[in-house]
Amino acid sequence: EEPKLALICGEIGGCNGLTPIIAAAQFSEKYGRTIDLVDADFMGRAFPMLQQILPGIHGKNIAPIVCQDEYGNQALLKADDVKNNEDAEMQMRMKCVAMKMKIAISLCPLK
Repeated sequence: EEPKLALICGEIGGCNGLTPIIAAAQFSEKYGRTIDLVDADFMGRAFPMLQQILPGIHGKNIAPIVCQDEYGNQALLKADDVKNNEDAEMQMRMKCVAMKMKIAISLCPLK
């Protein structure tokens, strides 16, 4: 039996709440299987730093993190490349600036 997959939005606000719906539809089309959507977010409000989301607050390493800009440029931050969640935040901020401040990110898989 294949593992159950689900998406949850890191922050609901603006278009962020629609992003998981689009991602789930694209996943289903590409891989021929559905993916559940969790009607929630990790913060309940806008958050200024990645380590402030629930997995980080509960001690989970938020890396690996992947980001992509509107032109398809991608960057990966591996779990081994960060000292802690605060370091992951700072490294992702630098990647965001390098990508002209227009990126989408995907955080670590959760069980």
